[in-house]
Amino acid sequence: MQRKSKIIYKECIFIILAWTSLFYLYYVVSFWGLGDFIKEGALKDLLGISWFIHLKMIMGTFFFGLFFCIIDSVTDKTFIHKKSFGYIIFFKSLLYICMILVVFFIGYGIFYAFDIGPIKEINSIVEFATVKFVI
Repeated sequence: MQRKSKIIYKECIFIILAWTSLFYLYYVVSFWGLGDFIKEGALKDLLGISWFIHLKMIMGTFFFGLFFCIIDSVTDKTFIHKKSFGYIIFFKSLLYICMILVVFFIGYGIFYAFDIGPIKEINSIVEFATVKFVI
């Protein structure tokens, strides 16, 4: 294995582990800190002590980190790297937004196709989560 590709693989592993640890830190701070204020129901059941939330976080952060590495390595090696700084920021931002949507749909598609986890609970949370609730 060449030295540059070895560095890229180590960087990808670090990015995946960093995203996983950040998501778990966010989970601990947000749910356990606000758990007393969330009403009983589908959201509390999903975010509570459940195997599904851990599977969802690990799978989501793995795909997110993997696509993050792919976008970075592709944009560093192509003609985009020779464009202006503003163009690079704009283009990468669009790719990252698309990546978030792709990871969401991949995760939901896997859960729906293999009937993993509480799909009914996810649908009830989607109906419950309005813009006012999220803000």
